[in-house]
Amino acid sequence: MIQNQLIDYINAQMKLGVTRDAIRSALVGAGWNAADVDDTLKSMDSPKAGAAGPAASGAKAAGGAAAEPQVIKVSDLVSASPSLGQSPVSPASPSAMPSGTAFKDTAKSPLTGPASLSAAKPSAIASMPIGKPITASSSPIGGGMGSRASRGALITEVILGILFVVAGGLAGFLYYQNSSLTGQLSALNGQSAKVNLQLSTLQSQAAASSSALTGEVGTLSGDIEELKNELAFYAVPLNESTTATSTLVTGTVALGARGSYIITGAYGAKITVENSKASSTIAALTPLVGTSTATQFTGTSVPGSGIITLTGVNGTSL
Repeated sequence: MIQNQLIDYINAQMKLGVTRDAIRSALVGAGWNAADVDDTLKSMDSPKAGAAGPAASGAKAAGGAAAEPQVIKVSDLVSASPSLGQSPVSPASPSAMPSGTAFKDTAKSPLTGPASLSAAKPSAIASMPIGKPITASSSPIGGGMGSRASRGALITEVILGILFVVAGGLAGFLYYQNSSLTGQLSALNGQSAKVNLQLSTLQSQAAASSSALTGEVGTLSGDIEELKNELAFYAVPLNESTTATSTLVTGTVALGARGSYIITGAYGAKITVENSKASSTIAALTPLVGTSTATQFTGTSVPGSGIITLTGVNGTSL
């Protein structure tokens, strides 16, 4: 059955953005018969039926001669805002508030039971003020802003979750990169230590080689000087005079065919001793004849002559 008392209330709530399902749930929860609520909602689908609602209500109100004119206030349609944690609607039980029962208490609103509006005049019903919508924070009817707030909170949580996941992934990536770089640095340090060891070894070898080369250079220098001295007995060096000069020869001694002593140099040069007949020479050279011991001989010689006049043997003067 269509309940004309609910038409204005439903119209007001729909204008405020409350869904039909929320309105139906609130009215049924307040004790209205579900079939009556559904019939009233269906009747409002037709513009004519919606427009005829207030007139029919006014006619019914005019038929009750004993009833006084009544005005439904905002407090009649919307119950006091509940405190936090309380239900916005206090529906009466269906057994205590049967559908269609008229109540004398004119303060009752459609949310607290089917009030009797039969005595109300049409003008009074038409001038009925519309209250503020019950917000989502206090009632399930006002789901507009509440649903938007819920969606905003959900979006915020999703964004925070995504940021948390991204931050975690970035932290993991940086940790992996740091571990990789640490491993590479450790490997490079090990290679650097090996290179330093090899460099130190090469430096030691270079120092040893340099010392050996220095010694070899000294030896070669002495050999070159010795060779030069021996060659001087067969050829006159460039830019040198042919006068007798002091010389040093290292070699062995042998006795020649004519009783002369022959000195064989380190490089095979054969040098005849000019003063072989001198007693001091004979005394110094006789013990050396036939031995392979290298002996140093000092004396004077004319370049290119092949002859030496001994003045000393192994540092001993004759």
